[in-house]
Amino acid sequence: ILCYFCNGITLGKYLLKMRIVGNKDKKLNMGNYLLRSLFVNLILSNLMSILLVSALDKDSFIKIYPTVSNTLTLFLLATLIFMMYRNDGRGLHDMISGTIVVSTKNMENKSVSEVKEEVVEAKVIEEKKTVKKKNSNTKNKKSKKTGGNK
Repeated sequence: ILCYFCNGITLGKYLLKMRIVGNKDKKLNMGNYLLRSLFVNLILSNLMSILLVSALDKDSFIKIYPTVSNTLTLFLLATLIFMMYRNDGRGLHDMISGTIVVSTKNMENKSVSEVKEEVVEAKVIEEKKTVKKKNSNTKNKKSKKTGGNK
């Protein structure tokens, strides 16, 4: 609810000069923030635990809960991996909710769409660098196999 009324900014995001915005220039609604919170704040895992405790007897719960817990842990690990290795830094929670977290350090006179354009440009530049590295690695491997250029 705080994110919705504070336009995508929480206390932590304010301190780090960041905010949550829509992925495709869409205005976020309460549903987007709620869906994101279900995964980020582990609300979904807590609800699952409460439902399992109330619906199952003790022995069934003890048998099932490790699987549920491991599944949620894998989801969190996948989210971390996505955030570290994707060019846009979006985790699964951002993809599911249609959001992206952007820096507000340079947003004093810019709109959100202008900041998103800069993010896209940075991604394109990063992808070009990656392609150049792959091409140079391929050339190096070929020259090693043939014994170098003659």
